[in-house]
Amino acid sequence: MSSNMASKPIHDELRELMRGRGWSPIELAAAADTTPATVSRYLNARRGRRIDPKSLRTYRSFERAFDLPQGYFLEEQLWEEHKELTRLVKAGLIRLPQLHALVVLGQREEELARGRGDQ
Repeated sequence: MSSNMASKPIHDELRELMRGRGWSPIELAAAADTTPATVSRYLNARRGRRIDPKSLRTYRSFERAFDLPQGYFLEEQLWEEHKELTRLVKAGLIRLPQLHALVVLGQREEELARGRGDQ
């Protein structure tokens, strides 16, 4: 991977990382000290879309197996951002209407970057 953080869902990212190493799901399970069934659940998007303590431990195992930085996977990045936004709202440092405006602005910028914006 050329980027130091994932930009795709974990099931796609794991497939790409495995392909890069020439690993099978069984080899990933061994390297991550988890079970082939767990690897299968992540590869088939049946696990890992929502973060909880158990999935976070599995994410960390995958990161160690591939020698990736902690927080590498997209879902982890989104989870951390959600926690920070929740903290800011609870602390009164940002109001929900402001947050909504930032989201809309970000979506608009993304559309423009992809060349689909109104000229």
